[in-house]
Amino acid sequence: MNTVYGIFCLVSGLLAAYAIRNRLRPEHFQDGRHANLNGLRGFLSLIMFVCHAATWQQYLADGEWRISDLPSLIIPGQTGIVLFFMITGFLFAKKYLDSKNKEIDWVRVYCSRVLRLYPAYLFSMAILFAVIAIISFQEKIFLEKFQIISYIKWVLFTIPGTPPLNGIPETSIIMAGVTWSLTFEWAFYFSLPIIAAALGTKKSWPAIAFGATLLTATLYFIPFYGLIYFMIFFGILSALIDKHTNFQEILNRKIFGVIAILLLLLNGFINNKTSYNATSVAIIGLSFIIFSAGNDIFGLLTKKSMQIFGMGTYSIYLLHGPLLYITFKTMQNNGHELYTSNEGFWFIAIGLAPALVLLSVFSYVFIEAPAMKHQGKATKLTRKILQLKPPGKQE
Repeated sequence: MNTVYGIFCLVSGLLAAYAIRNRLRPEHFQDGRHANLNGLRGFLSLIMFVCHAATWQQYLADGEWRISDLPSLIIPGQTGIVLFFMITGFLFAKKYLDSKNKEIDWVRVYCSRVLRLYPAYLFSMAILFAVIAIISFQEKIFLEKFQIISYIKWVLFTIPGTPPLNGIPETSIIMAGVTWSLTFEWAFYFSLPIIAAALGTKKSWPAIAFGATLLTATLYFIPFYGLIYFMIFFGILSALIDKHTNFQEILNRKIFGVIAILLLLLNGFINNKTSYNATSVAIIGLSFIIFSAGNDIFGLLTKKSMQIFGMGTYSIYLLHGPLLYITFKTMQNNGHELYTSNEGFWFIAIGLAPALVLLSVFSYVFIEAPAMKHQGKATKLTRKILQLKPPGKQE
């Protein structure tokens, strides 16, 4: 039954996106042959919300934060993470393959990554710190000097760790534990100069040295998770396949859209406990090859409503944890018992889905998009500070 409620959550979120589809400017929507990937990752991010809602239901019942006991909810969420990494690998690999004979502006690459990820992340950190401040005030916990280091670790995408802030053990739960994937994403970004060189682009030894140094420093704090690079491998493989027009035409046929869906369902049947294994990644990877060719599943992934999900993907990912925490902890602390019944809990979750979509669109329009417009200025300023010349103008 909870699976049905989860579907209702997705529908309610979709209805919210549909309601505001004509209120956003055209530049906020992604077009082009791979707009379907934007819709895909947006839909997957909302599935992540449903999965963590199920986790919250268990947490409220027994006080233990753990993966949901329902495969029908947890497998789609983990599949979403796998596809996120594949999409990231695909988009970067395609970009570098298309600019094979050009020197890559690595200063611009990293400035764009910081401006793309940091503003929304800092917004989520502001919410996290505010919640911690309120809990600390209520429980009369005072900030000690050494705690400043813990806050800095969280601001650094939790690469150095996820320590409890002010000694509050629920710190990671407030964020629904999602920051772990960002540490691996930055590890991937630091390896980009090496990957780009392997793909045949013009080598930049300073960029390779810079990336290798930061990658080594990152891997000092986090384990080398080979499965992540296996996910990224399928993204890169998809980019290589996408270079061939014949494959694009074949994989864009409607029958392959059906095959992509069947492959995802097959993964759920074969691996009913976790999608974090090589077999699952391979099956999901085969479906992604179809998506990366531009297959939009009968036009569904390129609908305006799905594109709204897409623009809010990152914020949905970052903000659904605080939204769930604030909602259910407020109800729990004030003695409201609606969430204690299964129907009552999912009634609340279904109501939160539209709120999350609207909040994420707000974050994109007023925080993420404005920041991305300053990539050029940030690149020039960084070059000036580091006294670097643009590619092609090096002495």
